[in-house]
Amino acid sequence: YPNQESPVNASAVNAGNLSSLEASATTGELIIITEECMPLEDWLSSLDSANVEQNSNMLAYGILCILQALTFLHQNAKLAHGALSPHSIFVTRSGDFKLFYYTLATPIGIEDGGGGPTAHFRKFESYLVPPQYRSPERKETRWDVIQNAAVHAVDSYSLGILFEYLYSHTPTFGYGGQVPEKLKKAVIRLQTNNIKMRPRVHPLLKCPVFAENEYV
Repeated sequence: YPNQESPVNASAVNAGNLSSLEASATTGELIIITEECMPLEDWLSSLDSANVEQNSNMLAYGILCILQALTFLHQNAKLAHGALSPHSIFVTRSGDFKLFYYTLATPIGIEDGGGGPTAHFRKFESYLVPPQYRSPERKETRWDVIQNAAVHAVDSYSLGILFEYLYSHTPTFGYGGQVPEKLKKAVIRLQTNNIKMRPRVHPLLKCPVFAENEYV
């Protein structure tokens, strides 16, 4: 788990990252105690399809939490998460979406001056991330292209796929199983094959779908 020397540490808690309340090492294993939460997919399955407006507001708030977490990683920690998918998101009892699963977190691109992605990322990312959440240059192992891109680029692609998953896998959010109209252009741009054209995550915090929400 992220330690106090890592760029991703306790200060990330309020940025939508899953907080470690306590951790202790024993011989051969590490035990981590976190706040109570459930996997994103379980949360989605638990929603009452009759409460469409409430579901929509809760989802918008949850996505806002993830946008804040990614913004923290990209702008403050200068890291890409690298493993964004439904499997890396957990939901607390209060409805906060928490970003977890930092196994592949890595510096990427020219903005941080650190090159990247790391050797660890290159070796394991194809095994740890669902294929649809891996951008084209990752699938083609074009690490030279990633090295010359901004730190947000690989996560932005995954985020575009995640948006489609969240809104299309269930009709309980009032959008007919489709991405909200005010978000469609952003989703297209996030999923572009041109790594240098993928937008940063931070501006999405002002998208009306998330910002104009009674839960915010």
